[in-house]
Amino acid sequence: MYGKDPDGNFMSIFSIITGIVFLIIPVRETKTEKILRQKVEIVENRSVYKDEYLDALKSTDKELALKLGRRYYSSLREDSKLTTYDEKAIEQEINSMK
Repeated sequence: MYGKDPDGNFMSIFSIITGIVFLIIPVRETKTEKILRQKVEIVENRSVYKDEYLDALKSTDKELALKLGRRYYSSLREDSKLTTYDEKAIEQEINSMK
């Protein structure tokens, strides 16, 4: 048979060693996979930030709403910097709080 030594042990030992190596050595993440993972994390964080901001707007804590609003809106920007329009939107949303 192909791939076996006369005793038939070579492939078994090779398979066991290969399996152990794959369990011990972590698979390296490619640059593309890393970028994709980071984008997924950003989207997931953005969703959490939005939920926290909307909850804060339902409360009476305007200072907390301002802080969370800035965090949420900055997460929408590629450079994480708030624009004048973001600040105006946050201001309007906070002013409409009860």
